[in-house]
Amino acid sequence: KGSNDPISSHIDSMRLTPAITTTTTNMVPPRKLRRIAYAAIPALVVVLLVDETFRRKLVINDMVVKNVMGNVAEFVDDSDTPVFWHIPKSGGGSLKSYYGCLGLVEATQTGAKYGHSEDQNLQVWENDYGYKYVNVDTTQEDGITHAKELHFAESGLADIAFTPYPAAATQLFNQVYQGRFFTMIRHPVELAGSMFYHHVEGDADHQTPEEFARQKIASKDNGGFMISQLLDISRTEPLTDEHLQKAKAILRTKFVIGLMSKIEESVERFDNYFGWHKRQGREQCLNTYIRQINPNEVVQRVEENSEAWRLLEDFLYFDMQLYEFALELYEEQEEFVLLQPEENFEVGAEDVPEDELVEPVAPAEPNVPTELIAPVVPAEPNAPVEPVPAEPNAPAEPIAPAEPVPAEPNAPAEPNAP
Repeated sequence: KGSNDPISSHIDSMRLTPAITTTTTNMVPPRKLRRIAYAAIPALVVVLLVDETFRRKLVINDMVVKNVMGNVAEFVDDSDTPVFWHIPKSGGGSLKSYYGCLGLVEATQTGAKYGHSEDQNLQVWENDYGYKYVNVDTTQEDGITHAKELHFAESGLADIAFTPYPAAATQLFNQVYQGRFFTMIRHPVELAGSMFYHHVEGDADHQTPEEFARQKIASKDNGGFMISQLLDISRTEPLTDEHLQKAKAILRTKFVIGLMSKIEESVERFDNYFGWHKRQGREQCLNTYIRQINPNEVVQRVEENSEAWRLLEDFLYFDMQLYEFALELYEEQEEFVLLQPEENFEVGAEDVPEDELVEPVAPAEPNVPTELIAPVVPAEPNAPVEPVPAEPNAPAEPIAPAEPVPAEPNAPAEPNAP
């Protein structure tokens, strides 16, 4: 009887079928075992589903970041949108004011204020001080979703977006209109201490830094704020070395790194990378918003090598590892995050068309002193605006007369304008 003989195979199957059926039918498990099985199977299914969902989430996140966010070592395209990952208490507020002073159109929480959250079309509005905003809020996850529905990246209206949710922000972009990450990173223990003193400010009976550190250790917090934000995972989920390696890979390939301890040098690097280093009035904006920051002059801070410092350092183990890695990246990136290939290159939106620009309807950014955002005084006629010489035979942007009304000081310069 050959194995390929269909008749023989059919006969064999008929012979085997009754025995198999009889065997399975007679195997009736005890009632107790059946109850255990009924309880265990649903629990096992739930565990498998949760594990699979988490695994797929990381895989999808990896693929999305790979495809829609530009690689840091590649030249920036003028269709890319810079995205600043705003880590709390790490200079993000100062950068918003600085880049607003430069005349960049920003996507921040301010953009959706004063009724603009209900807008059904993207537009740019300008406040009384000349600061320009796209009418979406990229600092909230639902605001990011709304911006995606309005085709934020494709519109090209924003020069820069700020968000504390880098993973969520990737949904704004695609392979044609990509995002470009950059960030300012601060020592995790200094960051935790700054957050502590910010929350207890004015409370005479507040807990001590050491009590705060012990409370964090006793909580369900995984001690990895930066890693959790990068990978879009819960702060209560225990971190592993796999999480750390994924976060390192994202920082290395997708982020221009800045350091809070070297904020002016970091901003110089950002501006060179994105082509903002020759914008009119930049020196005054640097003096007003960046050079007056001294990270070492903090009124209240956790003392280094104190018991609270050591406790927080242990608690923030994974973020400390990522911070040490960021220090290395900062040094490495000095070799290539310096200049773009074209002399007059500038990433971001072009000048906003007149029909897209709405009338000023709002005051300046909250908590920003009015005197700090006064219009930048135009340079003296024929005085070079920046130390970098203009392109040969390319006439400089004409300076508007100071009287009677100065021109918008912070408006982005028209590329190669006569």
